[in-house]
Amino acid sequence: MNALRRVAVDVRILVALLVVAVIPRLPTLGQPLLEQHSFRQTWTAWTAELFHERGFDLFRPLVPIFGPPFVLPSEFPLFQTLGAVVMTLGVPTDPAMRIAGLVTFIGCAVALWLFARDLSDGRTALVAVAIFVTTPLALLWSRTSMIEYLALGAGIAYVWAGMRWRDGRGPRWWPVALLFGVVAALVKPPTFAACAIPLFLARDRIEPAAALSYVRTRLDPRLIALGAIPLAASLAWLAYGDSIKATEPAASFLQSTGPLWRTYYYGSFANRVDPIQLDRVGGELTTLAIGRFVVAFVALGIAAAVRAPRASLWAGIIASIVLPIEIFWGAYRQHDYYFVAVSAQLALLAAAGAMWSWRRMRTNTARAVVGALVVATIAASLWYDSGYWTRTYDNAYDPGGLAAPARLIAADTRPTDDVLVVGLGYDPTVLYYAKRDGLMLTNENLSNELLRSIPHGLYRTMFVSDPWSNPLWISRAWRWVGSRAFSLYRMADAPAGVADAFVIATDEPSVADVAAAGRVLTSAPLRIPCGFDGLDVPSGGRGTLLELRIGYPIDARLDVGHAGSPLPARHWVWLPAAATPSGGMVRVTCGGASELVVDRVIDAALDLH
Repeated sequence: MNALRRVAVDVRILVALLVVAVIPRLPTLGQPLLEQHSFRQTWTAWTAELFHERGFDLFRPLVPIFGPPFVLPSEFPLFQTLGAVVMTLGVPTDPAMRIAGLVTFIGCAVALWLFARDLSDGRTALVAVAIFVTTPLALLWSRTSMIEYLALGAGIAYVWAGMRWRDGRGPRWWPVALLFGVVAALVKPPTFAACAIPLFLARDRIEPAAALSYVRTRLDPRLIALGAIPLAASLAWLAYGDSIKATEPAASFLQSTGPLWRTYYYGSFANRVDPIQLDRVGGELTTLAIGRFVVAFVALGIAAAVRAPRASLWAGIIASIVLPIEIFWGAYRQHDYYFVAVSAQLALLAAAGAMWSWRRMRTNTARAVVGALVVATIAASLWYDSGYWTRTYDNAYDPGGLAAPARLIAADTRPTDDVLVVGLGYDPTVLYYAKRDGLMLTNENLSNELLRSIPHGLYRTMFVSDPWSNPLWISRAWRWVGSRAFSLYRMADAPAGVADAFVIATDEPSVADVAAAGRVLTSAPLRIPCGFDGLDVPSGGRGTLLELRIGYPIDARLDVGHAGSPLPARHWVWLPAAATPSGGMVRVTCGGASELVVDRVIDAALDLH
């Protein structure tokens, strides 16, 4: 009865802790998914939104960034399903995804409490939860559109149920552990790998101490199955995703067998000994995943763990922090959110260190000092690194400046238009907020094969992130190209398709007839030095038609009158009269070559209809 009463008290304290943790996060749920790694947040949110709009199809998740049919499997979309369910309650997409993230975070905290209570005691479990929910990492990522806490919560529950089965608490815990293991492995295999280490490394409570017994226990087919089945599920999903990507020229580079995958996840030996990268990984591990001052209690926890009754399980917890970072160094060195996978283990070690200190105090005053030190280290860590997590309260925070181009695309295209995107890699944020499907051309997928496969009739608008450095030559595949606004282009195989552009370029021979009927403003060759200054050329009343000398590099580009963005250099470049500045002259600048030569400038009007 006393034990039940103690559990009931602990549950009430746990609920109070979680309520206190949730309250400061609630005002941040309306923020756009831009504060950190918008690439990953919007990737996840878009699939969830399409589930909500078009129905659930877990085996054909959509991310419309590589052209039709837009099927792009990444992790198994369980988190996306949860987000879509929240949307069915009438919640808009961004808040719905943040709510889904917060729900999985709370579930993860509960799983940590259950595991820590079995491993140590109720007080240690509550302290672990208190530390876990107050790290800089948790304050930012706990309310984002990310899969991290679903994977970690399932992984912790997997270890908890698995250890209960191994400790002889009943065979019913084996299928529970298997279920959570499959979820963790399907959602994020590296997180599953981290959480599986303690389950397989630790001795159970009824295991003999002999080395032979240790080996025999780990050869138990049921224990092997607890690791093999989730792993097989994740590999099967990975192979399925690869089979989809292999059929899509624009997405094939994302296959797990490609060099991008290996570099991203594993890195190289040189990465692991690079002082800059070591400092970054170590810094994020200590300052974000646990708190720069709370790390002192982690050190105490490690010292206490080696003398704990279940030292092998504590050793597994320590290994679940160190080994995943070493194995998946490439990912950890690039993205701070990967440290979520080891944050619960760090919180558990810090709690063990705090309770080890607290129990060794002989007076209530001394114990109160230890408690105050724990609170002080948490508060000091949050204060010192407040710049990291306080951005969650700024609804206008947009470090990548991605909201503005999204609004531009949305305002200048129809909802049914597909957009070609250059210079943003495969970050879906701009297309996600523009609510437009598209084809993103990246350094990894840009090839002649892909360019030849692009249906010209499908893509009339192209967004180029940096028109002076990104490959504008891509638009040469269309017969006509025009600058509609800075970074925004129209492309077509007929002149009517670029009629609303402010500057137009083409190689069409028929323009020569227009030039012949126009008034020649200058026939002496004009050499345009490429760079900042450029050169002023005469402008025409009906429009300014430039005839460029053939022989320029494929990457050459020029800007006429600053009416929009630079255009790829082509034989004919026309500035309509409506976009011609007053004064009789127009400034021409160029890039991608040492100079461009304009053979003639003609006052002429093109008929684009």
